[in-house]
Amino acid sequence: MRTISADEAPPTERSTTVSDTSAAPSAPDEPTYASAASGVTGWTIFRVGLALVLLSLVLLLRYSIEQGWFGPTARIALGGLASGGLVVAGLLVSRRPFGRLLEGAGVAGGYATVWAAHSRYMLVSDDVAFIQLAVVTVVGVGLALREQSDGLAALALAGGALAPTLVGRSELDPFLVAVSLVVVLGVASAL
Repeated sequence: MRTISADEAPPTERSTTVSDTSAAPSAPDEPTYASAASGVTGWTIFRVGLALVLLSLVLLLRYSIEQGWFGPTARIALGGLASGGLVVAGLLVSRRPFGRLLEGAGVAGGYATVWAAHSRYMLVSDDVAFIQLAVVTVVGVGLALREQSDGLAALALAGGALAPTLVGRSELDPFLVAVSLVVVLGVASAL
């Protein structure tokens, strides 16, 4: 019986192991968005583009308010939706620093929305606004604990400590204010 060598065997029976991995394609040397010499990276272009989109939305909203297209209730609802959307977008973003930035903007927007609903448009009473501010504070502290972010915790605790000032002390129950401050201080000491 005759033995067949590897060179004589059909292609299906030959050894197909490749020991040389130097033929792997290499990554491109330059970024695809801009040249490295200009110092502009993809993240820079993304940030500028995002800022321009947000600025255009703010200007569109301002124009629509000046034209009387939205009443006070719709403005507050849009503010609440935008704040909640920023928090959700921050939770969905995989890049942690950018996600924390979005979450912080959402928490700050929540404080601003509650303040506007109470102080500017007088849509909610003192007690309701105080409770809403407490909810925003709890959400902010929860996000800070989840993300392990000192900056987000400071924002949430500052808003919680300023809640009585944001609402105004005219008709607030002193017990609610005392409990709120004790909780804020307790959470701050725990962080």
